[in-house]
Amino acid sequence: MGIVTLANAKEFVRISHTAEDTTLAIVLDAAEEWVMDYCGTTFGATRSQYEELDGTGEESLWPSILPLASVTEIEDLWNSNSLIAADLYTSNSHRIELKDGARWDYGVRRYAVTYTGGYIASTIPSIIQLAVLQLFARWYKNRATQSSDNSGGTSANWVDIAGSDITNMLDPFVLGSSKGGIF
Repeated sequence: MGIVTLANAKEFVRISHTAEDTTLAIVLDAAEEWVMDYCGTTFGATRSQYEELDGTGEESLWPSILPLASVTEIEDLWNSNSLIAADLYTSNSHRIELKDGARWDYGVRRYAVTYTGGYIASTIPSIIQLAVLQLFARWYKNRATQSSDNSGGTSANWVDIAGSDITNMLDPFVLGSSKGGIF
């Protein structure tokens, strides 16, 4: 996947042999997939994206693949498919803004935006890498653990496999969420 290398993951759980590399790679891939699904974005590679975004009367359009690396073009689908001149807007890592305080016109799926977004390996935040490593370690350690509950109600042994500590680390990176502040 690309968030964390297998060598780094093995070092994190203090494994120096290669006997379990196949299993470790599966657990690492699963941890990375879980983190990307939770955050709603990809990590480790940028990708080109075409997306139809709503005009909300606000100054910003909010693409879904972040961070935003570049904008190729914006087309107003409600105005004879006219292109928005690149000198009328600017972009940062998480939104596209019209210049001089102008606002995007209202309309559902009004603006067709072609852009490149996502984290390349060298820009993945350390907290994301740590979340993957923590999840990887937890899943590796508990790979044979069975969840159980005594039907008599006297005991329970449930493994919190994701854990609020991990989700708390990731919440600022969840797309479209009020949980965090990164995007």
